[in-house]
Amino acid sequence: MAPKHLSGWDLNSGIRERLALLANIGPTLRPTDWLYHPSYDAWQGLSGRAHVAVTMEGSASLERLLTRWGIPRADAMLMVGYPEGR
Repeated sequence: MAPKHLSGWDLNSGIRERLALLANIGPTLRPTDWLYHPSYDAWQGLSGRAHVAVTMEGSASLERLLTRWGIPRADAMLMVGYPEGR
């Protein structure tokens, strides 16, 4: 069973990948609707139509989350499963 702070996220993904998806989709993101494919470094929506390539580093994703979606760094880190939110 996955730790509570990772609930819903594809466990093949890491913080960098989760931040990239969140930065592209925004606060309406439902992690259970996405699968991460490490060999492609991309997310695939379960509907089959949506695709998000991971092209940014974590710091760029954090910047986009703040400027585009108004999500502060600490909140974003908690949303992607980083337990301390630092």
